[in-house]
Amino acid sequence: MVDVEQEIIVCVDRVLTDVLGEFAKRAILISMEEKGITLTDIIRRPEKFMKGLRSVFGSGAGVLEKAFIFELGNHFKVDSLYNNTHLSFPELVRRIRNHPS
Repeated sequence: MVDVEQEIIVCVDRVLTDVLGEFAKRAILISMEEKGITLTDIIRRPEKFMKGLRSVFGSGAGVLEKAFIFELGNHFKVDSLYNNTHLSFPELVRRIRNHPS
């Protein structure tokens, strides 16, 4: 796995832990894994990952998505152009993977 991809996963994991707590995060990830959604889907198929979160949290997954976007923007120092547009989490992940710096 490429370093940038690992960093994206770490950012998402950090948000999940901060928002849900360690035990709830683990329970959610296990539940998603049972549905065939893994951590690699964060970077390989981010739409699938978000769909899995929506299946668990409903519209509440939007809060997590905004937190992911904020965390990735801070971590990768994404310029304000990205922050001022309404990029979805999957769009931002693709842009970071294609242009990591």
